[in-house]
Amino acid sequence: MRHDEVECWDPSPAVIHSFASTGELTGAKCVTTDQGIVCGWDCKTSYRETKCAQTPKGVCTLNRGKLTCFDPPLAPVIHTP
Repeated sequence: MRHDEVECWDPSPAVIHSFASTGELTGAKCVTTDQGIVCGWDCKTSYRETKCAQTPKGVCTLNRGKLTCFDPPLAPVIHTP
């Protein structure tokens, strides 16, 4: 929640499918800043922005005042009848 703003967030279906059975979906959080609300994993804040990775194995780094997040590719979801 930020001021009168409420943010609801869920990981993408691909992230849920890839990580639900491993128990790695825990640890996601939402961070409130003056700029807004961001949600995910490994959240980092600089003086200008806040970013979060969108997968449990994602990583965010702060280098020279610039935030960058990297999420490894997810395995394709294959449904067999």
